[in-house]
Amino acid sequence: MRPTIYDLPERAVEETRRILVYHIKERLKQSSKHAGNVRVMISCTESQFFGVFKGYIHDYFPKTGNYKCIFKGINSYSTLSKVLGDDNWGVKYFLQHQKTFVLSYQQPSNPNDPGPLLESNLCQEPDPL
Repeated sequence: MRPTIYDLPERAVEETRRILVYHIKERLKQSSKHAGNVRVMISCTESQFFGVFKGYIHDYFPKTGNYKCIFKGINSYSTLSKVLGDDNWGVKYFLQHQKTFVLSYQQPSNPNDPGPLLESNLCQEPDPL
């Protein structure tokens, strides 16, 4: 943790968690034609990011200033539930008892398959537009 990162009060961290959950749910669409990988990116300060994800940050890329957190395996959903402080963080309910939800990526049976986290460039610069 760099010295320029502030230790935010828990109230500010909770507000950041609520914003993250809101944006994740906004990306969940009702129609099955929207199924597939979805990237959720929001702008936040490093202090907000560390407040939410401390202990789960795997990599830091000084050139771009990006951090990477990876949640995978059978406990990934429950781990994110704990991190985000919401057991329903990955579920969006619609009328007529319909819902969409987040599925976590499970390790493939083929060890040569790198998985979506390794084959995509997670640290690319966001589009300014």
